[in-house]
Order: sequence, then structure tokens, then C-alpha cells
Amino acid sequence: QGVTALTAPDFLRTPRFADLCARLTAAPAVLPQASAPLAPGSRVLLPPLPRRMLAALGEQWRSFRMLLPLPVAADVPSAAAEAWLGGLPQEHEVLRLAFTPEQAVALARPQAISLRRKRAEADAAWLPLLRRAVSEMTPDLDPAAGKVLTALLLERGARRFLLLLGHHLVLDAVSCGVLRESWTHFCGTGRLAPEGCGFARH
Repeated sequence: QGVTALTAPDFLRTPRFADLCARLTAAPAVLPQASAPLAPGSRVLLPPLPRRMLAALGEQWRSFRMLLPLPVAADVPSAAAEAWLGGLPQEHEVLRLAFTPEQAVALARPQAISLRRKRAEADAAWLPLLRRAVSEMTPDLDPAAGKVLTALLLERGARRFLLLLGHHLVLDAVSCGVLRESWTHFCGTGRLAPEGCGFARH
């Protein structure tokens, strides 16, 4: 129902799993608090861990990315991908930010999420196909300019996949789940799913 945090000292002082569970059960739930949208030009310092990771990457921080393949059902028109991608920046503030290794800056006008298209034979090897797709999509990413997510609609024989490539600041294990649920909801209803705290607050 709520969210309870355990710190590193909690783990050191309470090494047994059963005791940790007891601490979670006994602790009061803390619900995430909604915050006002950032005004254009506002700057937010990144948390310490992402700052350290990006600093360690040097100039390679811009290409710190992750891929999320989403299946596209046969009865879903290709135009649905464009409509869904077009609405994401308005629903998720993280897609309205530009990034440096130290901070995020709210954009006055969010960057549009580009959508490429690619066709392949049904027997095309999956892994090389994904590698080529990532190579084609990567130039569309520029986190310093707010281009943190790009997409490619891949037709592999009769099957279709919507490939999302995003900078790791906005695409990780948590936000992948939020986007997957949003895509499924949109395909079924034609509307974006309500904003989840994981992707919005990452």
C-alpha cells in the first residue's frame, strides 16, 4: 500500500531476513507525495549515485542507454505508436527535461519522440537485428538537448515490435514496467494510462 525505506545501517544492524521483514511490517507506510511541475528553466540537481555513475563514464555518459522491446498486436494500427509516443512527454515530466552529468533542466518545449520504421524478413536473426536497430536509433538521442527517448517500429515478417531506446536516466527496470503498462493500456483504450510514480519521479 505504502512505501517504507530501509537504510544501509538497517541492513548492517539487522542481518536476518525475517528481522528485516519485521521492521518493514512494523514501520508506518510512507506514501509518495505529489510535487508541482517544474517551471521551464528550473534546474534540479541529480541524486549522488547517478552523478557518480555519469562522472565515471566521462564523455560516454551520453550513450548510457537501455532498450525496451514492446510487442504490437496484429489488430493495433501503426498510427497508435505515433499517438502514444506523442502523448508521453505531457504525461511524464522526466521526458520534458534536458540532462547534464550534474543536473536536469526543465525545457520550455519538450522534444518530440522520433519514430523510425524498419522491415526485416521473418527468419532474420533477432540479436543482430536488434543491434542494427540500436545503431540506427542512437543518433536520435541527445540527453543534453532533452532527446532522452526514441522509438523504432520493427516489422519482422508478420510480427511487429515497438522498440524504445532511452538514456538510462529515464529508462530502467522501474520505468520499463511503467511504459509497458502504459502501452498495453493505450492499445486497449486509446488513452494514456494514469502517470505512475516510478517513471515520473525517476
